[in-house]
Amino acid sequence: MKFDITRRMHVVDTAIDRTTNPLHKAILENYRRHANLEVCGQWEQILVPEMMVADPLYRIHICEQLIVAKGMAEVSGIYRSMVESRSTVIYHTDEHIMVSDEGMMTDYVSHRFWPGDKLEEQGVQLSHGPSAHYIVSQSIICFFPYNHDALLEGEIVYHGADMQVRYCPPEELITVEECRQKLLPRMKSIDEIQLHRASA
Repeated sequence: MKFDITRRMHVVDTAIDRTTNPLHKAILENYRRHANLEVCGQWEQILVPEMMVADPLYRIHICEQLIVAKGMAEVSGIYRSMVESRSTVIYHTDEHIMVSDEGMMTDYVSHRFWPGDKLEEQGVQLSHGPSAHYIVSQSIICFFPYNHDALLEGEIVYHGADMQVRYCPPEELITVEECRQKLLPRMKSIDEIQLHRASA
């Protein structure tokens, strides 16, 4: 069955509704906007002063590889590569989140849509050839440090060793265009998020 992309953040949505701590609510609002913009391929709007500190630090662990990106130029490169690989569309299942004054942590199973040709370039064996789409599922643990203005300071991401790749039938495919159509109208504006931050 095709996943309802509007429910990709339902655990975060529930947490925002239940959270009374102003700083925690501002952190969660920032994260939700960030995550939806990422899926929609509009990463430039993530790297704005209202969302992120000027000198972020990303540490991404993928098996034996560690990718470190420091500063806006290097972090921009990470998001740009996702768009270029046509693999920004991701939904979560089995998600758990925790939020504190230091930031938030999330543990979930990521289901990421990939075009076959990009997976083939990585040496992945494909069941339906490079012209098909595939869903790559994998456990992910992330820590997002935020400062006391609820601005993202960076990301620490760990990819699990349980990666599975399956063929995505056309009727299950979720495109970037569909994400933009369904998610962008539902997002709060920067000004609305700023109101939460002001009360934190």
